[in-house]
Amino acid sequence: MLTQDRAVRSLPNGTVLFESDVREQRRQASGDNTPDPAPVLSGYIAWEDALVVLETSEGPITIRLRPDQAPSTTRHFRDLVEGGFYRDIIFHRVVNELSNGERFVVQVGDPTGTGRGGPGSTVDLEPSKLEHDYGVVSMARSGALDSGGSQFFICLGREGTKSLDGAYTAFGEVIDGRDALEAIALTPVGRGERPLAPPVLKSARTVPAPPRDGTPPARISAPPKDRIER
Repeated sequence: MLTQDRAVRSLPNGTVLFESDVREQRRQASGDNTPDPAPVLSGYIAWEDALVVLETSEGPITIRLRPDQAPSTTRHFRDLVEGGFYRDIIFHRVVNELSNGERFVVQVGDPTGTGRGGPGSTVDLEPSKLEHDYGVVSMARSGALDSGGSQFFICLGREGTKSLDGAYTAFGEVIDGRDALEAIALTPVGRGERPLAPPVLKSARTVPAPPRDGTPPARISAPPKDRIER
């Protein structure tokens, strides 16, 4: 029987520690030479071998996954993508500007379009060190910390989203598709931050990532403030 090993934390060098690693460290420190009776196969990787392309009604958006920061969330999201979960789902929440004038997020991933739906499974909050900033992709959740499902949001700035650091799991970065993201962000909204004519996530798929020995693709940069429509 294969058991799943839960990721515990990422080290500065990008290595991901799993529960089995921690058990082994503690066993060695105690001088116990008894081997672990239940070898664990995690199925997780600590580097990205695929990008995710979101096909939206406003154009494609390409995401670089960050399993070095959030391995469990990345695997959960990728499973949903590869399982065909994200199909014809509206962006049900668009907050281009907060009351203080700072930009916030666009949110998608609820198959019911209400903001209350999900996939029927959850993923725990992870201690990602990836800061919420323009183009960063993060897992939405309910009031419970370990309740990430299928809804995720893309950040539209740093100042309006920095309070989300540590409270939500950032697990990816948009590397292409700024025009599409901006078109979604500028969608007129009504009550409850709901778009009047919601943009649509038509589908999502994985494509091969660049070779590991190359320079990682850069996250998209925010447009100049004087070019952002309000």
